[in-house]
Amino acid sequence: MNQSLAVAILCLLAAGPAAAQERVTSVADLQFYSSFWMNLHHRLHADARDKKNRVDASRWSAEDRAAWNTALEVYARELAQRDLRTGKDMTIISGRLSGAGDSIASLGFSDDHRRALEAVAPVYRARLWPEDDKRNRAWIEDVTTRLRRISARVLPQLEAFYRTPWYSAQRTARVDIVYVGDARGGYTWVYPEVHSVIDAADATYQGWLGVEMTLHEASHGLTGPLIAALENAGRAANKDAGGLWHPVQFFVVGEIMKRTLASDGVTFASYLYETGLFDRAWAQYKRAIETSIGAWLDQRLDWNAAIAQLVAAI
Repeated sequence: MNQSLAVAILCLLAAGPAAAQERVTSVADLQFYSSFWMNLHHRLHADARDKKNRVDASRWSAEDRAAWNTALEVYARELAQRDLRTGKDMTIISGRLSGAGDSIASLGFSDDHRRALEAVAPVYRARLWPEDDKRNRAWIEDVTTRLRRISARVLPQLEAFYRTPWYSAQRTARVDIVYVGDARGGYTWVYPEVHSVIDAADATYQGWLGVEMTLHEASHGLTGPLIAALENAGRAANKDAGGLWHPVQFFVVGEIMKRTLASDGVTFASYLYETGLFDRAWAQYKRAIETSIGAWLDQRLDWNAAIAQLVAAI
């Protein structure tokens, strides 16, 4: 038995994957996790998908490298080309792995996928997981500390805009933190429950931007009334307003964050502006959103009037 495998078995006995599924903390009824299986899945997906995310296994034993490379072959063949959110069965896979205990045998994966994960799990636990988990937890500690500071002021404003209650003890949302994740930094699915995955290593998801994007991802579970209102206003004006809801969502969360932090003397540039996303992706909507939704935030227009003005302006 090689040394790393022996260490992995001892770790498994001390704190198996089931222990890693335990919630790290809960803030604003968002449940934060650092899940062993989710992190392994995302590590392999990223490694197989993108050379810049390749794991340096040059100092590993031959046995460990072989196990990792075998798992990579399965991911390269079956999973790497599928988008983590929109790809066939990918959110189902993530959802099942996020709640998995010691065994993944009954989760309904293909035999190749299951065997690859089971074979490489001891290697990941020994070689990468301790540092991945440590950094995930450091990210969670930083972001949730900041979120606690402002949540009582920010959440009522989000509820007012989305016309939907925030989460509660009866309706929570799960946030899985992974150290290497999706190329876009975070993603969310909303059925059967609201479940977000955030990449703790993404440079644009750190500090207050991490708080903003956590709130943004959670907001995907609240956008129903906004989407319906924009679609209705678009039909009434004979315009296609279907592409508006997501930049509006970005703008609202970021602007509420900016204004709240300004009252604390903190200068904050939201994700749309800090990353240039507004100009890259939605330049055609930028002025209209800033004017109409900005007027709602300033309490110069009511919600319906702001939506109507926005659609009229595009």
